[in-house]
Amino acid sequence: MSEELWTKTFRIFDPLKPLAGEELRELYVGRKGAFAPWLADHIRLSETPFKVVVSGQLGNGKSTKLAKAEELLKEEYFTARLEVERLFDIHNVNHVEVLIGIGALLYKFIPWSEVC
Repeated sequence: MSEELWTKTFRIFDPLKPLAGEELRELYVGRKGAFAPWLADHIRLSETPFKVVVSGQLGNGKSTKLAKAEELLKEEYFTARLEVERLFDIHNVNHVEVLIGIGALLYKFIPWSEVC
């Protein structure tokens, strides 16, 4: 790749905005297979807690793919969504805040009378 392309990419990149236009289409990574069924299968089959990081430019379909996996798992699992960007200062968030947020979310949505 040319230095000119990298310079252009650096200048227009903003992780909080979708990549605009077609001029950098060659930098996009193609998707092979269906992510949602793959994720659902791995969650179902994992003997230990399954972890995956879904990253990408704003607007590229991360939430849509996760919602599809959630739909595939809805009969077997309870889903609690924690929107870190909406609840925390994304430029100054730490793992403890996220864990507390998860705990608060679970407390709010789990029917504790059925658990205890």
